[in-house]
Order: sequence, then structure tokens, then C-alpha cells
Amino acid sequence: MISVILSLSLLAATPEDSTLGSRVEGIAAVVGGELILRSDLDGLVEYEIQQRKLASPDDSTLARLRGEMLNQLIDDRLLLNHARQETLTATSDEIEATLQERVEQIRSRFPSESSFMAQLEAEGLDMPRFRELQRRVVEEQLLKAKLQEQLRSEWRIQVSESEVRRFCDERADEIPDTPERVELQHILLKPGPAPAVRAAQDSLLASLKARLAAGESFDALAREYSEDASASLGGDLGYFARGSMVPEFETALERMQPGEVSGVVETRFGLHLIQLVQRDDGGFKARHIIRLLPQTADAEAMDPVINEIYAKSATMSFGELVALYSADADTKNGEGRLGTVAPSTLGTAPLGALLDTLPERTLSAPLTDEAGVHIYRIERRLPAGKPACEEIAAGIRDLLMAEKLEAKLAGLLADLRRETYIEVNE
Repeated sequence: MISVILSLSLLAATPEDSTLGSRVEGIAAVVGGELILRSDLDGLVEYEIQQRKLASPDDSTLARLRGEMLNQLIDDRLLLNHARQETLTATSDEIEATLQERVEQIRSRFPSESSFMAQLEAEGLDMPRFRELQRRVVEEQLLKAKLQEQLRSEWRIQVSESEVRRFCDERADEIPDTPERVELQHILLKPGPAPAVRAAQDSLLASLKARLAAGESFDALAREYSEDASASLGGDLGYFARGSMVPEFETALERMQPGEVSGVVETRFGLHLIQLVQRDDGGFKARHIIRLLPQTADAEAMDPVINEIYAKSATMSFGELVALYSADADTKNGEGRLGTVAPSTLGTAPLGALLDTLPERTLSAPLTDEAGVHIYRIERRLPAGKPACEEIAAGIRDLLMAEKLEAKLAGLLADLRRETYIEVNE
């Protein structure tokens, strides 16, 4: 499997690694005082062969590919050295956050944790060594990104509206045709817990708080009544940093004194009794008893609300209906807008079939999925064909910015190549 091997092959060699590499693996190139090992080049070439789906490249194709990849590794090394000369650094927090993302991304390519660990073992690695190697990759990526940010600022790269318009006029063949799209909005209704269930859980927690006030042990009651994994620990949640719990939970803790037990606190996870154990500037130590609020699966229970929405649509705007009824926090304050959707990309899915026939500015029939019950509305249909320049102006601007930066970087790399000792041994 190449996923881990490739990730390691893209590492730049440190001086201590380079000494060993020169004896065992061979040197593909020398850039300044640093080495590029043939193993680095081999891994990158192997990856490109897979990415380009080159089943069995001939000698000429392979030689050309090796040359391209070697030049890429040389350019990366030149930019990295330049970043260090500019005294750019990555903070430990930046490195740690990006490192965790990278490790999880690599791990996700394997079907299971055991297969991932088996691959590491096959390469003579354990997790600490793997993270150490990946840390070097991450630090180099961050340095090069910071260099590009600095250069973009120094070079004051900008794209004018006239340049965007010129692209649309002169490079229209580079703009792909788009299928028909719709500007889509929705109201999301989420069936809540049955009233009888909520009442029963409220009553139970009220009785438990009374028993705590009478002197019973929080630990013992949590073990008996709490409905999450912390029950086996007497409800102990340990110490956690500020901002790591949902707002309702932390708001309750802020109002309490150590040893105090809250009233019933509702979060999206359920109903809680919370005891604050300790609070400092960094976070909290707490425990809780939680009772769950299972959602009813009966979509028909939403019929009265759905009928009310249809009735009010005659006198209220869709945005007003969204603000009043929608449970989608991400779109509630934006008139329920979901962006632009191409119905053809949805295939035979229920939403695709619904959008094929739904008239503009008309409320759809309710559509149920795992998120809840949706009522959709098409603000307008955008016909298939070339999108209007205004629609894709932001993307064109980003493309032109990238092209300008690439051209400037090419000039910088040419200067660095002239100023740096480079020896190629391929």
C-alpha cells in the first residue's frame, strides 16, 4: 500500500538522515548543503504514476516523469530554504493542529485501525516515530504556506474587475458548461421528544436533585440513573477546557460554586443535573447525570405544523417562515438558503425528482430524511450553459491571483537556482 509509504517519502532529509541515505539509498540531487534522496524521488514518481493512471509507462515517459518530479522536489527545497532565510516560523500550536489533521487523514485511507498499525509495523515504525516524521512534513508545509502569504503581500498581487471581464471574453473556452441549477431554500422541521417522555425525565431528575439535597451520593445516583458512558465513573467528566462543551452546559457551570448541583439543564444531548467540582481560568472539572430525550420517528406528528406553514405562506414571506419554524441553525438567519444545486447531480434521489418538477417560488410537499422533515422552495432556475461572468467572478479572481503568484514564484525560483549550488545525479 502506498498511502503511508508515500507520505513518508515526501519528507525532506535532515542532515543525520542524509548521511545514512548517501550510503544506503543514493542521492538524487544536492541543493545547497542538503540532499534529496532517490527514495524520496521514487516515492513521488510512484504516486504520480498511480494518480495519472499510467499502467506501465515506457522508458521515455518514465524518464520525463522523473525529471518533472525531481524539479518539483528541488523547487520545494529552494522555497523552504528561502522561507528559513526570511526567518519565518510555525508555532507549536499551528504544527500540532495541522499534524493531527494530517495523521487522521492518512489513517482514514485504511479500512481499519489494525490495518493502519500493521502497515506502520511493516515499515519499521510505531506511532510516536510516525508522528515525529510527519511533524517535519507539516512544519515544512506551514513554512512554505507562510512564505507564499508573505510574498503575496510583498508583491501586492491584485486582480481588477477588467481582468475578470477580459478572462470571460477571451478565455471563455476554459469556462465549463454547467447543467441547469436552482437557487434552493428550505425549512427544516425536527420531530422532538414525545411530551410524555420529556415530562417523565424532568420528573425523575427533579426527584434525584431532591435526594441529593437530602444527602445521597452523587456518585451512586449517577451510576444508577445516568444514561451515558460516564455513568460507570459516577458521572465524572474529568477536567475540560473552556469552549469544549456545548454553551448551555458551560453557562450553567459559570453560575455555580464548587460542590453545587444545577437545576435541570437541557442541551442537544438530553437533560442534565450538573455538579461543579472545580473551576479555574482554563476550564472546569464537573460531573453530571444525563437522561436522554429520544426523538420520535413519527413524521406524521409534524402534520399540524406543516399545515400551519402552508396556510401562513399566503401572508408571510418564505424568510419569515424560516425564522419562525426552521430548526436548521446554519440557514435560519439566511432565509433558509442552501446555495445553488444542480438537480441532475442528485440522480434518482427523492430530492432530485422533487426539484425536477417544482415550480419557482412554490413550497414543495414535505420530504423526510434522516435530518428531519424539509419543505423546499426554488427561488429561481438557472438554465444550462455558460454561467454568467458575475456568477463565477470570485472563482475567476482566485484563478488569476494563483496564476500571477505562480508567475512571480517562477521568477523567484529562477533567481534561487542561479544563487544556489545544485547538483543533479539522476
